[in-house]
Amino acid sequence: MKLVRIIAFITIFCFSCHKGYSQKMDAYLKEFITVNEGLPSNEVYYIIQDRHKYLWFCTDNGIVKYDGNKIRVFNSNNGLPNNTVFKLYEQPDGKIYGEAMYNKLFVIENDSIYPYPYNNVIAGLIPDYSRCISFYKDSLANIHLGTKPGYYIINNKGKVIYSDHRIIENPLYHVIKFIRFPGYIFVYTSLTDNPAINEFIIQVKPDHEQVVYPTKFNKNLGHANYTAIIDQKAVIIYGSDIYVLGGSVISQSVSYNKPPVSVTTIDSLLWVGTSNGGVYSYKMLNDSLKQVDHFLDGLTVTSVLKDHEGGYWFSTREQGVVHLYDFDVAKIFESNSNQNISTFFHDSKNDLVGFDNGYVESISCPGINHLFNSQITSIAKIDSNHLMFFNSGNISEYSLKNKTISNYKTKDWEKEDLAYNMIKASDSLLIFYSFYHFFVCNKYNKKIIFRLNKSSINSRVNSVYVNKNRILAGTSKGLSFFDRHNYQLIKSISLPSHVVSIMPFNNKLYIACKNGNTYLLNNDTLSKLNYLKAVPYTIIYDAAIVDSTLIVAANSGIYKYVYNSKNDVWADDETINIAGIIKIKVFDGQIYYLSKKEIYKDLNAIKNKTVPITKLKRVIINGKVFSTRNPVALKYNQNNIRFNVNAISYSSRVQTYRYRLIGFDNEVRYTNDQNMSYSLLNPGDYEFIVSSTINGIDYSNDQHFSFTINPPFWKTNWFIILLIVTGILLIIIIYYRQLKKVKTGLALKESIAKLKSQALASQLNPHLVFNVLNSIQGLISEEETEEANIYLAKFSKFMRNSLSTSKKMAVSLDEEIKLTNAYIELEMLRFKNNVSISLTNHVKYSTYALPPLIIQPFIENAIKHGVMPAKKEHGKIDVIIDEADGYLLISIEDNGVGFRDEPDFTTGDGMRISLERLKILNAKNEIYLDKSSNVTKIVLKIFS
Repeated sequence: MKLVRIIAFITIFCFSCHKGYSQKMDAYLKEFITVNEGLPSNEVYYIIQDRHKYLWFCTDNGIVKYDGNKIRVFNSNNGLPNNTVFKLYEQPDGKIYGEAMYNKLFVIENDSIYPYPYNNVIAGLIPDYSRCISFYKDSLANIHLGTKPGYYIINNKGKVIYSDHRIIENPLYHVIKFIRFPGYIFVYTSLTDNPAINEFIIQVKPDHEQVVYPTKFNKNLGHANYTAIIDQKAVIIYGSDIYVLGGSVISQSVSYNKPPVSVTTIDSLLWVGTSNGGVYSYKMLNDSLKQVDHFLDGLTVTSVLKDHEGGYWFSTREQGVVHLYDFDVAKIFESNSNQNISTFFHDSKNDLVGFDNGYVESISCPGINHLFNSQITSIAKIDSNHLMFFNSGNISEYSLKNKTISNYKTKDWEKEDLAYNMIKASDSLLIFYSFYHFFVCNKYNKKIIFRLNKSSINSRVNSVYVNKNRILAGTSKGLSFFDRHNYQLIKSISLPSHVVSIMPFNNKLYIACKNGNTYLLNNDTLSKLNYLKAVPYTIIYDAAIVDSTLIVAANSGIYKYVYNSKNDVWADDETINIAGIIKIKVFDGQIYYLSKKEIYKDLNAIKNKTVPITKLKRVIINGKVFSTRNPVALKYNQNNIRFNVNAISYSSRVQTYRYRLIGFDNEVRYTNDQNMSYSLLNPGDYEFIVSSTINGIDYSNDQHFSFTINPPFWKTNWFIILLIVTGILLIIIIYYRQLKKVKTGLALKESIAKLKSQALASQLNPHLVFNVLNSIQGLISEEETEEANIYLAKFSKFMRNSLSTSKKMAVSLDEEIKLTNAYIELEMLRFKNNVSISLTNHVKYSTYALPPLIIQPFIENAIKHGVMPAKKEHGKIDVIIDEADGYLLISIEDNGVGFRDEPDFTTGDGMRISLERLKILNAKNEIYLDKSSNVTKIVLKIFS
């Protein structure tokens, strides 16, 4: 029996190697770009995508630049040497070289077209109707040409510095292609039909070493000779065949009823375009070419291109350009039998499909193929060398190393232990489950450690989740929790529908039920899942969470939801309109969808998220176009700016732009318009930032443009600084001039005041001298000579002190007291015992300034008008000096007759002069009569 199985396995294996992926590209969204959409012709020869992600089409009526929205046509009016252009070649320096009819080369640079300056040299080498089939520009700016007459190198001066003389000398040879590998160049040559010689292909290397490939066939060369490189092998078109050149032999070949016209390689697939026969794709195996797909039958496919978004482009001679895009899923398998698909397994080496009838088929060769005796319910990998097949309770183990199949059951297993699925509990423990059975097995000795029978759980187990402490089983009645260590049932939660999937995410579990409900299990508490929108289905067959996307296979299609962590909701992301998906399989992040007859691969999970390429095309300032490459410095009145932006996307026609102008208001704005304008910008530094999206989530890289609007010269910093400095200098000059003027005025005033004070003092001195001299004369008349001499001596001393201070406007309080005391001594000698005069000073420290001899006139006035007229036996005068808050008080009191009327200190020479002298020092100084006591008191109020 075992021998029969192995023979069956080998037979099925050999048969299945001819089966493969079938992407069915015609099932994808398709668009035709023809003359109706703006092409100059429907006959298109070649497509390239440049480094900026623009597409270029070569036609028989000009070339086209395409960004997904706008078609721009270039023809002879724009500089093309001929409107029929066969091919374009983008070079490492960004320039695009083109091959027009009659071997006219041209260069495209910044959307301007220039003829190659040495086309006349090429015309002398190649006949008019021969093709310049291949082209390359090396780092020295030498042009390499692969042509039918030969292989040439032309330097940047227009000189032919190399030609393949062997090819040129033998008219039977012609070059069909050369391709630059890293470090060396391949040149492929061929013979025309000649019965006298065996045909062959020669590979010429840069050192002129040649490798010959005999063709074994006698066929005419096709009119379009192209070459592709795949897996370090060269593939060429030769007549109605394609040949794969490996080593020194032709390793594979394919013949076509309709001649091939183009070959290229994309993602390790070989693409062959035929004349009126569509396009074929192949996977290159070690010993054969395995066809993957064939479509666009009836069209001549001249080139194939895959763009940056994963879309495919096919140039045709009949229908312009065909674009296939929006690859949500790819059908990788379709059952041709009456049996239904029951399971699927994928790893890096195997893609296995299990069927209801027990058949296991490999859809990637080499693989595993076997026929079991009942439905294949699951395929699992237990380690790197072993796979496990589940078929209605039987478990078989397959050794990838030895290619042998063995029964997994041992004596420890019983018949009723029917297992349909498996999950790893640890490195050594496996959990098997199905229907009412649930048991744990040792992976190495296959011994059952724990068995849960029907009576314990009383419901079918559909899914199992294991963490460190618990095992959670999703059943037909709800959820059952088991202890991870002793496998005892902890608790159960009832649900109104079958649990079809348990999904961990963000340290929480999500539970999908067959009735269309999804629950969140958090801390053993169930709550219904919070969707942003109501779900459009009533039945869930399977569900899975991959990264942050919840995928639900429902009765009406496949639905995807993205988790929004900010609002803690699942937002609708995408719907795949494929009904009948009953299982979701996830292998290393790659998602597969299984129906009863097909298996689909989720392409969105493996391709890069589609984002447009954002281009800042033009910056228009006051109606003038400026460069977008470098920062721009503008004048103050160049402040009306418009940014013209383009987003290159071939999978969507709708783009949303996100932009802001830093330095203006920093606010992020959104628009579908390609023009963003700002008017009357203030002087300052600005940075414009823009990106785009086609789905509102994934944005392109930001494009930046910096510019500065300079202020007018009267608002520039240097001008303001100059103005400030000039103003400061003017203020300083005016200040010093004014200060000098003030100082001069003050000096003049001081001089005038001094002279005035001296003049006033001089008015007092004669009166004082007259009185003293009268007193001395009286003493002499009375023959009181000795007393007269003493009086005269004191008078002389007083006069010396008086004269020394008379030149000053003011003296200190101490000096004034000293002078006053000297005067009092003179008066006391004069009146002897009839009058007593005292001076009392209560001010210890003084900074007050007084006019010299300011007190003397008031003492003299008290004697003359107060004490003497009273004719009292003893007259008394007290001078008291006190200090108040900010001023000095000098009181002169006497016991004389007093004033009959209110004294007027502005009249009378003595009082008036004294008041004027005080006012010169400080206008606030005053003299007044104090009536608060019974004595006569004159008060001098002197401010500091």
